[in-house]
Amino acid sequence: MKKIHNIHIRVEELSRITCVSVEFITDLVEYGVLDPVNDFGSEQDFEERTIVIVKKAVRIKNDFDTDIAGVALALELINKLDKTRIENQLLRNQLSRFVSH
Repeated sequence: MKKIHNIHIRVEELSRITCVSVEFITDLVEYGVLDPVNDFGSEQDFEERTIVIVKKAVRIKNDFDTDIAGVALALELINKLDKTRIENQLLRNQLSRFVSH
């Protein structure tokens, strides 16, 4: 069996990759949008998938001209909507087994 390794990114590298300030990333952590893998004060590591979340947060902030609290709320609602869509599709698939066409 193949072992999968998660890639971790330091906060400074995440800042550079996403073209946002470390303070913006820190704010996202404080509002629960991001969850560091390791959090030792100024030394925070994040999973590679965090890049997508930060880019999505920046887009929401810019497109809707909102603050971090608004970004956090929007991302939470998007995540709930995505989960609901997946759950809905699973239920439709289960229902189709019992309904003949």
